[in-house]
Amino acid sequence: MTSRTSSAGWLLVGFVIVSSGCGPSDNVVTAERVTTVTTSAATQSPTSSVTHRVEPAVDERPDLPFGFTRCEELLSAGVVTGPLSDDPQIAAAQQWRAHNGLRSDEEWVRQVPTMNRESVYANAFDAPLTDEEVEDLTNRPGPIDEAGLNAYLNPYADTIGGMWTDLVTRQWTVSFTSDVETRRQEIEAQFPGIRVVEANMTEAELRELQTQMLAELIERGLGSGAGEYIQAGGGVVGLDVAVLDRSTVAGVAEFADPATVCLRGQEVGRYTPPGPQADSGPGWRLLGLEPVDVAFQAVFDRAGLETLWAQFAPERPIPTVDFDMKMVVAIPTGGRGVTNGPCGTRFDGWTFEDGVLQLDLPQPGGASACLSVAAPGSYLIEIDASGVPAGDITAEVVRKQMDVPVMSATFSR
Repeated sequence: MTSRTSSAGWLLVGFVIVSSGCGPSDNVVTAERVTTVTTSAATQSPTSSVTHRVEPAVDERPDLPFGFTRCEELLSAGVVTGPLSDDPQIAAAQQWRAHNGLRSDEEWVRQVPTMNRESVYANAFDAPLTDEEVEDLTNRPGPIDEAGLNAYLNPYADTIGGMWTDLVTRQWTVSFTSDVETRRQEIEAQFPGIRVVEANMTEAELRELQTQMLAELIERGLGSGAGEYIQAGGGVVGLDVAVLDRSTVAGVAEFADPATVCLRGQEVGRYTPPGPQADSGPGWRLLGLEPVDVAFQAVFDRAGLETLWAQFAPERPIPTVDFDMKMVVAIPTGGRGVTNGPCGTRFDGWTFEDGVLQLDLPQPGGASACLSVAAPGSYLIEIDASGVPAGDITAEVVRKQMDVPVMSATFSR
């Protein structure tokens, strides 16, 4: 028995920045998303009559109520290279890449997840990236003569609204609250290519507003408190809420002004409610969740499990698995450790259809940004393999919060 892995893990980091289902049929084996332990795996074998599936994402972005704006709408939108894919997941990845000034043609978007990528951040964003793209996105150069520009700006520190670069155009901008035309003429003469605009408040005022807004957000339990001020668009505070539903936005509207606050959060169709990790569910059993990194793989016999268990939890006895009816899948958390919640993971179920095994590993509880240090972690899941035929199996780890699988591999049974 062999396994071939084609992508690395993932880790969501603090940058501004699935599957679709059909009805059940006689040749579809599925398992239900669960958040509580309801029964043992022995009594939950999936059959062709099971109708529960890995929950698909629903991409709907209605205008936010009460006059609020999504923070990403304040930034430039890039133009996708070539035609937009008919596949909504690929199309969304194309648009995100274009927005961030990266290659966005469909062929490339489909190719990247199959590459051998080593960066822990390769799947940290809303589309898979190559190692080179991660380096580019996280280390984009500052303006020409940055030291000289900073020296020029120092006397005007109490009027500066901020300084930022557009991810699409790479255009650097400085904003001021007063004497804007004078600053524009001087900067254009000394630092060609840097744009000057008017700000509605200084950077110090933005920081003060941020502190006030975050205190309200946390006290009311509406978000993670991972907000930041955004200088683009004249200056606003970006608040990270769990989910962009009407009740959450209404709660923010009680203390925030949409003229000075924008919102980031999971869309309603991509939100996964919080809840504990279940020990079992229809067609699966959790064998363990340990703070170690093992490769994304599947084993189909006792010898394979012994080898895997020696890496996973050698101090504990090897569990008993009936390999006549079961298989075991190891799923790394991609730097998320063993945390359950907005900045962690939770195994919620699986589905098998047309030779593709999808394993549901969502980000429960909602979050649009997580500042986290990479930590090891892996799941071992026993899956009922009675409906899985011999031969090659394409396996994908999916989550509603991502437009494409966060990792994929081919297993030979």
